[in-house]
Amino acid sequence: MSSSRKKTRKKTSIKTIIIRVILILILLLIVVPFLGGIGFYQFMFGRRYDPDDEIIYRPDDFDGLSSRKEIIMGNFGQKLSGYLYYDSQYDGEKTSSIPSHYKGIVIFAHGLGAGQAAYVPIYDYLIDQDFLVFAYDATGTATSEGSSIKGFPQGTIDMNTVIGYVKDNITGPDYPIATCGHSAGAFAACSVLNLHPEVKAVMSIAGFNSSPDYIAALARPYAGPLIDAQKPLISFYEYCLFRDTVYYTSVRGFRNSDALIMAVYSDSDTRVPASAGIDIWRKSDLPEGRIDYYEVKGRSHGDVWRNDSKDGADTVMLDKFCDLFDKAINTESQIVATGNKTPITFKIVIICLIALAAIIILALIVRHRLKIFRMSYIEGVDKMDGRQFELWCAEFLRYKGFTHVEVTSESRDNGVDILCSKDGETYAVQCKRMECKVPNKAVQEVYTGMMIYECDRAAVITNNYFSNAACETAEKTGVELWDRDWIMGKISKPAGDPEDTQ
Repeated sequence: MSSSRKKTRKKTSIKTIIIRVILILILLLIVVPFLGGIGFYQFMFGRRYDPDDEIIYRPDDFDGLSSRKEIIMGNFGQKLSGYLYYDSQYDGEKTSSIPSHYKGIVIFAHGLGAGQAAYVPIYDYLIDQDFLVFAYDATGTATSEGSSIKGFPQGTIDMNTVIGYVKDNITGPDYPIATCGHSAGAFAACSVLNLHPEVKAVMSIAGFNSSPDYIAALARPYAGPLIDAQKPLISFYEYCLFRDTVYYTSVRGFRNSDALIMAVYSDSDTRVPASAGIDIWRKSDLPEGRIDYYEVKGRSHGDVWRNDSKDGADTVMLDKFCDLFDKAINTESQIVATGNKTPITFKIVIICLIALAAIIILALIVRHRLKIFRMSYIEGVDKMDGRQFELWCAEFLRYKGFTHVEVTSESRDNGVDILCSKDGETYAVQCKRMECKVPNKAVQEVYTGMMIYECDRAAVITNNYFSNAACETAEKTGVELWDRDWIMGKISKPAGDPEDTQ
C-alpha cells in the first residue's frame, strides 16, 4: 500500500475516532443524564397520590369548624376539589355574604401527595384569628381528578385557577388574599405571585425556588456539582410540558409583587435542603428584610408546621403570619408589576437545546441514510461485468474532478484501462472488478503501462481489496491503490475534493 494511501487511512481513522469520542461525550454528559432526569421526573410526578387515612383530619375533629366543598374546573378539564373552611358565625351558604369579622382569606396548597385534609389544624387556628381559609386538593391528588400530578408547575397552574375561582364565586375581586403552602404547595403559593401580584401576603413552609433547583439539590450529594449543568435540561423538559409557566420561580414572583413574605424552614429538613430555597432567596437581589425568615429546630420536613409535641400546629409561627397578613391588609399596595414574559436569555437556552437535539438527530439520520446509499451504490457496481466497470470508473473519475478521461481500447490497453488528468498530472488507471482480492500482477501491469503511456502517476481501482503482495509492490513503485473503502469514502464527498487522489 502506498504511503499516501496509508496517510489517508490514518487521517480518516483519527477523524472517525474524534467524531465517535464527541458523540460518546454528548451521550454521556447530555443524553443519558437527560433521559435519566426524565425517568426520575416521571417517577415523581407521573402518578396519582392518594394519602393515607391516618394523616387526614376532619372538620368534626375541631369545635366550631365547618367546611363547604366546591368543584373547580382545572386547566385541562379535570375537576379539582376545593373546601371553604369557616366558623359558626358564617352559615356557609353560597348566597350569603361574608361576615364582617373576617379580615381576609388564606388560600392553602398542600405538600406533595399529602392532600388538603392533612393540614386542618392550621385552618382551625387561622379561622380563630378571623381569617377564612380555602384549601384544595391539587391535580392528581386525593379527591381531585387527574391520572398524575404532572409536575411542580402544575401546582402553580392549580393555584392560579383556585385564586380566580375564589374571587369570582366567594370573595369578590378586591377581598384581601394571602397564599400559604407546605413543600410543593409552598412553591405554588410563591410562584403564583407571577400571575397575581395583588396577593397581600405569603407563607412558605419548607418551600423551594423552582423545580430544577429542588431536583438539583436532591441529586447534588450523589452527582456533585455536575448536576447544576443538568438544570437547563430539566427546564427544557418542563418547558415542553408547561411552556412559560416553567419560568415562574419563587424569586421572580417576589420581584413581581410587594406581598409580605414569611419563609418557614427547619434546620433538620433533608427533604427540601436550604440550597433549594432559602439559600437562593438570601443570595438573590431582593432588598434586605424583604423576606421574614422563621427557623424551627429539629423538625423533619413533614413536621415543620407542627408544634414541638406534634399534636397541633405551631401557633407561634401562625401568629407571626397573621400579624404579617394584618400588616399587609393595612398597608397601601405599591405594586409595580414587571410582567410575565420569558426573558430572552431563557428563550435562547431553549432554542439552543432544541437546535442541538435537532442537529444530533439530523446527523444520525443523514449518517444512516448515507451508509445505506453507499452500500446500495457499491452493490450495484459488484454486479457489473469488466467493461461496464471500466465505463463506470471513467464516469466516476469525471465526477470526482478528473479531466481528459479516456477509456483505452479493450484489445491493446497495455495494462491501462483509463487515461486521465488532474491538477496538472496525468494518470494511468487499471480497473479491476473482482470477487476476490486484486493480485500483485495488476500493480505490475499498470506500472509498466504508466511508462508506456508516459504518465506521471499510476493507480489501480477495484470494487474489492488488494492482496498483501500487491500492497507491498505498490509501496515500492508508488502505484496508488483505490479499493472498495476508497470508492465508498468518495461517494459522499463533493467533486474536486482535495483528498480525492490521496
